[in-house]
Amino acid sequence: MTWLPFDHSLLTGVTLGHHEVVLSYSVCAPLLLAGPAAPWLGVAIEHRRRTAP
Repeated sequence: MTWLPFDHSLLTGVTLGHHEVVLSYSVCAPLLLAGPAAPWLGVAIEHRRRTAP
């Protein structure tokens, strides 16, 4: 297994779907996360993005 590096400080948007979330970055293609926990993860990421110092 190979871990891919993502610079999450370059996150530009979070799009929530029924069982997926799409993370958009300013320097690379969007990242699709899917599964039952994806909507919760999207909300958590968006909250963190908006409240981070």
